[in-house]
Amino acid sequence: MDPDFSGLDAYLEDAGVDGYLIHAASTDANQYYLSGFDAPDPFLTLYDGAVHLLPRGLEYSRAKSESRAETVSRYSDYDYRGLAAEHGPTEARDRVLAAFLADRDVESVAAPERFPLGIADGLRERGVAVAVDEEDAIGELRAHKTDAEIEHIRDAQRATETAMARAESLIADATIEDGLLVRDGDVLTSEWVTRAIETSLLEQGYALEETIVACGSDAADPHDRGSGPLAAGESIVVDIFPQSTTRPARSTRRPDCRRYGSTRPQRPGSSTRPVTASASRSTNGQASAATAPSWRPAT
Repeated sequence: MDPDFSGLDAYLEDAGVDGYLIHAASTDANQYYLSGFDAPDPFLTLYDGAVHLLPRGLEYSRAKSESRAETVSRYSDYDYRGLAAEHGPTEARDRVLAAFLADRDVESVAAPERFPLGIADGLRERGVAVAVDEEDAIGELRAHKTDAEIEHIRDAQRATETAMARAESLIADATIEDGLLVRDGDVLTSEWVTRAIETSLLEQGYALEETIVACGSDAADPHDRGSGPLAAGESIVVDIFPQSTTRPARSTRRPDCRRYGSTRPQRPGSSTRPVTASASRSTNGQASAATAPSWRPAT
């Protein structure tokens, strides 16, 4: 089922532009939401009341069969190679994109704040007005979840809890030797726990972004993935970012789960104070931080 784009129609009317333009890979949540197409390389999506795609030639056939686009065009439709030979690749690209818009009578567009500056300037040089969407119009649409998207969030949350339980078991059942956590005679490491988490997610059909298992001072640096032995009596921060391999609604399935030990993570030399927290579920299945009793490895 395609999303309801009536809110985007209203935005375009209020902004006084003909269409909405995105140039990004499908890792951009707004791009994936608008196009319904999963591709690793940047491609152009235009919305003017309908969705139109201009992907790389390699992705053309798949875009026609998998995206929600009403039309899918190729660079070759606009003689990109001939233009590149005459004008160079950058100007050829800009000429192709301008022609793509002209074919749909689009003379003005809104674009996200992160829209490529070079492409925006190239279009402006060819008479296309490009305005910045400061309201994040598509992000606002994405914030309203359908029943199906909410169920995807719940599925991801369940998978995350299963993976987190595996990490908790590894840590809680460890013994302490010389100040380090030990399992089966070997020192328990961030890499070991990360591998257990990611294996669990893969077994449940989820792809991986960067899992974080950070101990001690590493946990004080945001997004430090952590490495090496896990120490006893130190905080261990775990962040899990599951992503469905089918990705029907990519932006909805990134619950964060965190666990803190008996002390707040601190950089070396700074003071500490007791704090405990764990992940709790909100009503829509996303994870949020909340205070709860901490867990400790067996001694």
